[in-house]
Amino acid sequence: MHVQGGENVNTFDIRIFFSNGAAVQAVFEKNSTANDLIHLMIKHLEIDDIGDGEEALAIWLVSPLLEIQLKPCQILYKIYQKWPAFLTRFTNAEDHEILLDEPLIVLRRNVLLTLDREIQLTTKYEKLAQVLYFDARDKYLCGKYSVDIESSLELVGLQLAIEFGPSPSSHTKLIKSFRLFGLSLMECRKGLENQVYDEYRVASTHFHNNHARYVQFLKIVGSSPSNFLKFYSTFMNCEEITYAVDPAIVEENKRVFILGIGNPLLDKQLETVETKLHEKYNLKTDSASFADLDELKDSIKSIPGGSAQNTLRVFQWVLGAIGGPTRKAAAYFGAVGDDNNAEHLKCLATKAGLVVRYQLIPQQKTGVCAVLVYGTDRCLVAHLGAAEKFTSKHLDIPENKLLIEKAENYYAEGYFLTVCPEAILQIAKHAAEKNKPFTMSLSAAYICKDFLPQLNSVLPYVDVLFGNEEEANAYAEANNFKENDLKEIVKKIASYEKINTLRSRLVVITRGEKSIFVAIGSGEFQTFPVDTIERNLIKDTNGAGDAFSGGFLAALANGRPLEKCVKAGNFAARTIIQNVGCTFPDNCDYKEE
Repeated sequence: MHVQGGENVNTFDIRIFFSNGAAVQAVFEKNSTANDLIHLMIKHLEIDDIGDGEEALAIWLVSPLLEIQLKPCQILYKIYQKWPAFLTRFTNAEDHEILLDEPLIVLRRNVLLTLDREIQLTTKYEKLAQVLYFDARDKYLCGKYSVDIESSLELVGLQLAIEFGPSPSSHTKLIKSFRLFGLSLMECRKGLENQVYDEYRVASTHFHNNHARYVQFLKIVGSSPSNFLKFYSTFMNCEEITYAVDPAIVEENKRVFILGIGNPLLDKQLETVETKLHEKYNLKTDSASFADLDELKDSIKSIPGGSAQNTLRVFQWVLGAIGGPTRKAAAYFGAVGDDNNAEHLKCLATKAGLVVRYQLIPQQKTGVCAVLVYGTDRCLVAHLGAAEKFTSKHLDIPENKLLIEKAENYYAEGYFLTVCPEAILQIAKHAAEKNKPFTMSLSAAYICKDFLPQLNSVLPYVDVLFGNEEEANAYAEANNFKENDLKEIVKKIASYEKINTLRSRLVVITRGEKSIFVAIGSGEFQTFPVDTIERNLIKDTNGAGDAFSGGFLAALANGRPLEKCVKAGNFAARTIIQNVGCTFPDNCDYKEE
């Protein structure tokens, strides 16, 4: 906005320029306030509730030397006239700089507006979302937000989709011309371009219009430390400013609550009304096996899968409900092929809030898992594809080493013992050395039987072990335990040899509808009830175990006591079995009571 006026006139003109190229000229009296201008803008932005507009927007005077937010009652023209005096008092500018400096009147967000309220209002009003998007974009590009590299890539992808339209089907010269992060063309390496193109594609695919992209951009920026708010914290109660994130995240740039490793799969779910496929391949319900089946192509629903990936998606979902970050608190390693399924998986995992670091295996297909649902039971038939080609070299990439160093917890699925046990051991040893919790799942009975040496090599490093009744019994049988009572088996596993003696091993064994067995170290044993659910509400049990682990670990990572960890796990599992596959609502309504 540009102001024109003079000493001897009673009115002044304000020309308002909008991001879409439109311009409006208005005449204001010299005693007009900032609130008068906000009301004009509220009308133009088609905000039907003046209170919403007043809450969301503020008038700022902005110049290269100083930026200030006006209170609604302050008179625009008087502040404008006193600008040189403000510069003299509040800046170290030279006289000649002050003489040339002229402020623009800018419409920006109100610094007292919380991020949650901003998202609520911008979801309601598209034009408001557009105004605040351009404001946030400009601040971000000027370095007024401390955004990590992963979020920066996502922001660039959203900006490309907003300002240049949906991504083309193949790589585009547009990426090179975009001058990423202020880098020269020579500095924009191929890898960076490919990463941006991936994010461009995600922004185009999962946010189907600019309104949704505006809101997502604001969510990301609003969850990042805001450097320009430090000025206001000097004069205002810091509790009123909720745009910045937790200080721990500011110090570490981005907290990684948990890092997981496993086989990323795209679940192909098929509901059957007869048992021919089960009988043909001798499949048991509530079990898992591996195959290469033509029947996979007949599956009717695609769902992001893989045991550890499911667990981390649920972890992120529950974590946001108990006071943790709602995005990018969980990172994941696994291998995928060079195909559309890999792109689909990455999009779905990213949308769920995960930081995915897939190892790309050329000339291989991304793993898939046929989930055959019969009634309320299921069996899994997995074709690992590229997932079984994972190598521990992926852990040595600098970015991945940094994730390992920064992670506060670690999780590995038992299935991954069939692929790369050395990678699990590398992470487990690091966890023990740094005294950080390392968790693993038994995953399936055949893992306990057919991959016993690999399992026993990792178990001494395991701080938390998840399994079900069948898996625990299979492990006892494979190890020739004398004990055949499940309670005694669980206690024996908990007291098994341990490398990091600073932590007692926690063994959690679920038993379907029956109570959960928990053993801690060499002596303590507890049982916890499972909330009953009407049979007709159960859609399928696929992913229930993964979900229980995810909910349990989200509470554990936030320092909750054992009973609350079990409660969070039960909530997650209960939610999952009422949905198709390992899926859940966008918003987690879990309450810690």
